[in-house]
Amino acid sequence: MSLPLPPDPFAESYRSGTSYALAIRFSPEEYRGILAFLFALKLNLDRLLESHTEPEVLKIKALWWEEELARASRGEARHPLTLRAHSLGFLERPGVESLGRFAAGYAACLGTAEQGPDQFFARARSCGGMLLERVSRVLGEERAPGLEMARRAGTAHEAVALLLHDRKTRERFPPSSGEREHLISQIRSDLEALPRLGEALVASPSQRVTRILLALTQARLRHGEPGPFHKMFLAWWHARHEQHD
Repeated sequence: MSLPLPPDPFAESYRSGTSYALAIRFSPEEYRGILAFLFALKLNLDRLLESHTEPEVLKIKALWWEEELARASRGEARHPLTLRAHSLGFLERPGVESLGRFAAGYAACLGTAEQGPDQFFARARSCGGMLLERVSRVLGEERAPGLEMARRAGTAHEAVALLLHDRKTRERFPPSSGEREHLISQIRSDLEALPRLGEALVASPSQRVTRILLALTQARLRHGEPGPFHKMFLAWWHARHEQHD
């Protein structure tokens, strides 16, 4: 009798209806695996910020991830996620460097003090903005404006997702509160500044994931969480309009 296959460590990235699953689905096939790895890594690290465990314990776990990603880059991976990524050669691909710094950003977000707007945006930048910058690099973006666009779009996507779906964030910034409205106003202002970074970059293949997540973020700001068919249409529509250099 054959043994059951081990669980896919990237599976969470493909969860139906999520922004990350749609971004993977409408990305070039040769990049889907490495994008699934990066998104799965983020989702694993996100659990550090969702946990009720003592912050000092969580910082130790964040440090473990930082060290694990450094080990993995040397071919000494231990976690199923990094073992799988190493076996597929993802850790040697351009754009997937210094992942330990990404994990270190999570440690900086852990603390006992009440989270205010500054800490909220710092978390969104560390977790969403820096992730999307790496994704953009993986897709071939090297230009500073394109990377800046990815950071801003990733920060906005993360911020809106937290306001809609993270329980602790919703409790801290409840619907109709003045602070929440201020956060949303700032997110809108940041998104309005993106086109000034260059329309050509918005339409480039290397910015495809940025474009998809940006469209989903704007839809969430207007109407709340879109339905699955609306999200699918948005991802498809913004994936197909590209300008090739």
